[in-house]
Amino acid sequence: MRPIEAGRAPEAIRTIGLTMLMIGFLTVTHTAFRVGALPVSDLFFFAASALAAMSYAMTPSQPMAPLPTLQVLGFLTLACGGTVASITAVDPPESFGVVIRILFLGIVWLWTATALLRSRADVERAVKFWILSGVIGGMAAIAQILGYQVLSNTYVWWGRASGLTEHVSDFGGAMGAVFVPTLAMLVSRRLVSPDALIPAIGFLFVSVGLILSGSLGAMLGAAAGATAWLVLRRGSMRIVLRTLSLLIFALFGVVALASAIGARTPLQRVDAVSGAFGAKYNTVSIRVETNREAWKVISENPITGQGLDKISQKTRTGAEVHNTFLAVWYETGLIGLTGLVVLLVWVGMAAWRGLREPSVEGEVSYGSALAAGALAYGTFGMTHPALYQRYGWVAIALLMAWIRTGESDHVISSSVALKRVR
Repeated sequence: MRPIEAGRAPEAIRTIGLTMLMIGFLTVTHTAFRVGALPVSDLFFFAASALAAMSYAMTPSQPMAPLPTLQVLGFLTLACGGTVASITAVDPPESFGVVIRILFLGIVWLWTATALLRSRADVERAVKFWILSGVIGGMAAIAQILGYQVLSNTYVWWGRASGLTEHVSDFGGAMGAVFVPTLAMLVSRRLVSPDALIPAIGFLFVSVGLILSGSLGAMLGAAAGATAWLVLRRGSMRIVLRTLSLLIFALFGVVALASAIGARTPLQRVDAVSGAFGAKYNTVSIRVETNREAWKVISENPITGQGLDKISQKTRTGAEVHNTFLAVWYETGLIGLTGLVVLLVWVGMAAWRGLREPSVEGEVSYGSALAAGALAYGTFGMTHPALYQRYGWVAIALLMAWIRTGESDHVISSSVALKRVR
């Protein structure tokens, strides 16, 4: 085997790092696969980050992938609030560990995606690996509902499947975030053509996984993302009708299929959550009481949070706060909440830019689909403590890479045109 030439070594390292990143996206929704305390996807992402940094270190003349100011400011402020809260937390070491995780997620990992995904073709492949991750999770959920034990740390609870995650709501959140990109892949094809077969299978399994999770927050998020994507993208009436027909199928056909294999329907989940049809146990009242207890603590001390360890995150009800804004304020104080607001401005600006991206007949509108996926995750976060879960930030990471590669392509095309004029 011939050794790699010195000049080509950085590119070879980047290629290996890109492969690690793709495998990370393939396994990002499979958090039940663990090596010790870490999901296996984290190991691939760590390797990708190290290789990306090594590639840049070996080519000092190459400009570094930029980090948006609002992104850095937001995550640093959020981490600062978490650090202050960790000093008085029940378990300071664990709380400080979450702060480190926040910094890695928000700065290192998001930088890694933009550093390694240098072309729109790279981003498109990453989206497909992410969708495949959701498809595999949907298959696992079906097997669970049918009575098969997939992994020892996954489960079925009251007709709800956890897929390849350790919690049914996390599984729902992961499926909700990837729902619109999967829908966009299918809508870009003629539904009766052979090339629509694979996207159709992907859409079926992701939709089934979303329903089998039983997470109403995730379903609401997917609906919000799909609605924004449908309303704001500039497509033909044919695309609109094709999208609506697929959404109707997902609503009725997939629900009927899920019910037939023994899963809970969304209507049954509404009863369980709200008690609207006589269910004795309902989670809405529990979450309202939890939020009320959190607000009492915030009112007494709005500046300093309680901490980010598992014990400190819980209120007197014994449950975590199921609302992103209130949870961040409760856990990291006013400083952390300020950081969250900055991050929402940053993500909102990028998402709006993605949603307004012109669509082309027969092509996947990746920018708008990824923005809708980010919106779906954000909506889910209003009902579930999921801010620090990596699976929810995939859409944002890929959206940032999509925008940056578009800017790079524009610069390259402008340079070529200028040379031709000269």
